[in-house]
Amino acid sequence: MMIVLALLFAWSILLNGSSFAAIHGRWAQRLELPGSVLIPWVAWAALVAYVLAVVVIHRIKTPRKSWLSFAAVTLLGNFVVGYPVALLDHGSVRIPVSHHMSRESQQALGAKYPDLKWVTYSASREGNTVRVRRDDYTPELAAFVTGLVNDQAEKRSGGTGH
Repeated sequence: MMIVLALLFAWSILLNGSSFAAIHGRWAQRLELPGSVLIPWVAWAALVAYVLAVVVIHRIKTPRKSWLSFAAVTLLGNFVVGYPVALLDHGSVRIPVSHHMSRESQQALGAKYPDLKWVTYSASREGNTVRVRRDDYTPELAAFVTGLVNDQAEKRSGGTGH
């Protein structure tokens, strides 16, 4: 029974590490956050470590100890694949914006801050977002980005602004 569960949980570790965690990881890599070079290998490393741990656990004779160990490594394997999400959350700052940035707004941001590493995306949990490295964040930058997006939205709606 443990082997069947191990196969199921191994598959879930690989899927979890290759889906949302990978998306967050891609954003962390574009921001060049320290530690982001490990991201492509996290899911596979967690899977290999999990399989090896299950093989060792399968040799434990005491059922209670075996099942507790199995539960612990399963939780640990699923925790490890969350590394890209944690890295992005701790290494960058989210600037919420009301709309997705237009190409013109993106160009204006690049012109004003040419050395800035940033990503823009829309996610159901966060809404429209611009993320910058924590070291690069300033309130002035956030105000500039928010102003750009508000101006583009105003132009699209045909408003005069004043």
